[in-house]
Amino acid sequence: FRSSLQNKVVTIVIYFPLLNKRQSIPIKMSNKSKNPLSALAAGCLAGAVEATAVWPMEYIKTQLQLQSKAKGVALPYNGMIQGLTYTVRTTGFFSLYRGLAPTLVGSVPKAG
Repeated sequence: FRSSLQNKVVTIVIYFPLLNKRQSIPIKMSNKSKNPLSALAAGCLAGAVEATAVWPMEYIKTQLQLQSKAKGVALPYNGMIQGLTYTVRTTGFFSLYRGLAPTLVGSVPKAG
């Protein structure tokens, strides 16, 4: 529950300030920006950015959930921050993004 809440907080912290900033900027709509394909592309890009930003926490959350179900196998960490630092230190930064590609394939079209 705690890591799921952390993911939602990160999403809200990113989403709402950007939404407020965007709404405060007067945007002149032209014929080009009314194109549904540009709206689709913007939605797909936003979905990809959101999924990429939250994915490391999803990865650690999954590792922690698997740890709780495995008998006799314990991870060397028991929290989100400890998991992030341990994973980066032992396997590198980009290992936090293992499994992101299938998620992007599924979520980017949904977000658009």
